[in-house]
Amino acid sequence: MKRGPSLAAGRRVYLRYPAESDEGEFLDAVRLSRKLHRPWTDPPSTPEAFQRFLAQNRLDDSKALLVRTLDGDQLVGVFNLSQIFRRGFQSAYLGYWVSARFVRQGYMTEGLQLVLDFAFNTQKLHRLEANIQPGNLASKALVRRCGFHQEGFSPRYLKILGRWRDHERWALCREDWAECKRGRRAKRRMTAVSADEAAIRKLDTGWVKASRSKQVDAWVAFDSDDAVVLPPND
Repeated sequence: MKRGPSLAAGRRVYLRYPAESDEGEFLDAVRLSRKLHRPWTDPPSTPEAFQRFLAQNRLDDSKALLVRTLDGDQLVGVFNLSQIFRRGFQSAYLGYWVSARFVRQGYMTEGLQLVLDFAFNTQKLHRLEANIQPGNLASKALVRRCGFHQEGFSPRYLKILGRWRDHERWALCREDWAECKRGRRAKRRMTAVSADEAAIRKLDTGWVKASRSKQVDAWVAFDSDDAVVLPPND
């Protein structure tokens, strides 16, 4: 059961602000994911740190967003929009972490797409910057999938777990995000193909055979890297 209003929802996950009732699940996820997170990030790991995290989220220049599954309402991970600058900047820093239970399952990609919509449309921001350590390949792949570009390199940029660590600067502006979003929509468009041309298509889920007898068009929907053949209307 959901424990708070949803800010945005996708196919498998939704976003909402953190609440007092999240403390136990939040800290459990951090403990479970300690090996995964180090040396890349150091999220709140004690009740006192979690309370500071909630207090920070009540400030105007910070927004913490929980990513939770629609099926089962489990905590997938957290995105943070911090140091939100208004007026001529309209920018923020983006940070995030994922629970070890949900790595490599596509949840954070969907979650980040929701966060970007929240940042650029709801919050009216113009630019987001994510600072990522060079060796954190999974984090770099995540932002790259969602349209971010590397802008530079900052030596000894952030102190994490007691050490000053180098970071790469990855950024995305609203105009580039809108262009990427249009590209994804175009990729998902319903494309008519002849049933003779698409009689059989090999899919991840097996072989799908389109109708040949009626000599009508089948429809192929493209979403990400998967194709699904849908039967034609009678």
